[in-house]
Amino acid sequence: MLNYSLASLGDLLATQKKYPESIARYRETLALIETKLKAEPKNVTLIAGLAYALGRMGDILIHSGDAPGALTYLRRAVELNENLVADDPTNANVAWNLVTVRTTLADALAAVGSIAEARDQYARARESAVALTQKNMQGVPQKDAVEKLDAKLAALTGTTTMPATTAPQTR
Repeated sequence: MLNYSLASLGDLLATQKKYPESIARYRETLALIETKLKAEPKNVTLIAGLAYALGRMGDILIHSGDAPGALTYLRRAVELNENLVADDPTNANVAWNLVTVRTTLADALAAVGSIAEARDQYARARESAVALTQKNMQGVPQKDAVEKLDAKLAALTGTTTMPATTAPQTR
């Protein structure tokens, strides 16, 4: 499909630090997926593809120096992934995608100075990563996910890290 080719090209351009071109390819990708979703609004594959592309767009915007611009994309990616996880809590890839995009949202929030909200997003990502690890749900970004989130939380708060088996308390 054309949207996958455009997204792949966008990823390649991002690795070459050609951010304006990468962002343009991802805008095209998002437009194509959005158009397809209008025709098939319940298509879970398209929704997951949109959530992934929104997350990548946010990540690329952060790397290009536009963390404020990334927030809208990342908030929407989190929302879509939350809905997908709620609909199918056994889908490890979607669950780990939520961990990844929530972490990226926290990165953007930290970059714009929204420390309390960033801390909350990191903690929520960590809680999910702990739960997924304890359930032995395999997914792509799982390796050292809890430890990496602990480090991000510690850097943000200046505190020591929590043991990997301890989930943060919910409010």
